[in-house]
Amino acid sequence: TDSSVDLVADSISIVSGKGVSGVDTALNTVGSLHNTTGNVELTDVDSIGDLAPGLVIASLTNANGSVTLNVPSDLDVYQLAANGSSSDVVLTSGGIFNLLPVNNMPNTVTAGRSLSLHSTGTLYLNSGFSAPQSVSFTSDADVKISGVTFTLSTVDPIVIQSESAIRINGTLESDHSITLKLEQLLPDHGV
Repeated sequence: TDSSVDLVADSISIVSGKGVSGVDTALNTVGSLHNTTGNVELTDVDSIGDLAPGLVIASLTNANGSVTLNVPSDLDVYQLAANGSSSDVVLTSGGIFNLLPVNNMPNTVTAGRSLSLHSTGTLYLNSGFSAPQSVSFTSDADVKISGVTFTLSTVDPIVIQSESAIRINGTLESDHSITLKLEQLLPDHGV
């Protein structure tokens, strides 16, 4: 990535055989992005005066490679899969982050190895996800898990970390362990 935007569009559909890397975009929606091998690495920026800031991932599939997305504002994900056995998914949102359910799909996000989601705003987990190695959810605001049952079998502990609150309305199960970290910052009263 560099300081210039490589692709500006409302919505894109891409089929790639060898990866999508180092692309700076100003998009509203990834309608479909399907890749065969190699990594998918996108950094999205909002255009000045963008009437729909943020990014929607309708469908992104990488058959054999990792997926890394950096979005400075809101991120909504409906379907994302990195299927290779060494494939990681790393998604970072500078705003509110939503994993949203799709009819008849048990998991919105699937990683072949590890899954890491980070949000500056509230992180909403309203749909399933899977990763066999490790799962990490962090938010500078709240983490809200709502109305779903998560049963995970990971090698490493599942980590859920928030600087504000962790709210779970559903079931969270693991064959290993689940670590909840709440790091509320107390106001400095000059003491």
